[in-house]
Amino acid sequence: AEQGVDSGEYSRALMKEAHRHLEEQLSTSSGTGASTLGALTSAYLKCTMLGSSTACLASLHRDQLETLNLGDSGFLLLRPLLRLPPMKEPGAFQIIHRTTEQAHRFNMPFQLGAHSNDLPEHGDRATFTVEVGDLLIMGTDGLWDNVFEEDILSVLAEFSPAHDPGKAASKLAVAAHRAGLANRATPFSVRAEELGMNFKGGKLDDVTVVVARVDA
Repeated sequence: AEQGVDSGEYSRALMKEAHRHLEEQLSTSSGTGASTLGALTSAYLKCTMLGSSTACLASLHRDQLETLNLGDSGFLLLRPLLRLPPMKEPGAFQIIHRTTEQAHRFNMPFQLGAHSNDLPEHGDRATFTVEVGDLLIMGTDGLWDNVFEEDILSVLAEFSPAHDPGKAASKLAVAAHRAGLANRATPFSVRAEELGMNFKGGKLDDVTVVVARVDA
């Protein structure tokens, strides 16, 4: 912003174009789903304004979840531990998959955009077979740098499958913001100390959280 560049403009445009591409693919495909790499590549080529962004995409087709993550955003794929009908009570989740941060070095993640040699194909891609009741937690580094996985699972354990996932996302975002302001151990401070850096507390940053549930 100090250089006259809206730091969020590029990321918003990138995701808007990727979303449009995915919707077009899903509406015209013959049962093959949509390519997250194709969507991100199309968006990357169309977004020419100044700025840079990490990226985390997911596309669900039937029971196949295709994902692409580039940089230090990421996701958790969770599955309920207890599957007794009618599955309306809060309960614990197990982690099916967690993304690994992509970084050139500490606190310098892969990014798309100006002055970066990173490309969409450099992202980590994976496909998962999902089940009804699974949760996908997607977030920017403002979540993962400030909230430990066990705390994320504790928040989600309070919500039953009948609840609106958006409420869980809001609670996680609030938890991340509060941790960013606090003077206590965070995932970011733990990694910094492991590298010999004198860093305490949270890392105040933009926080975006999406919680999606797989329904029948």
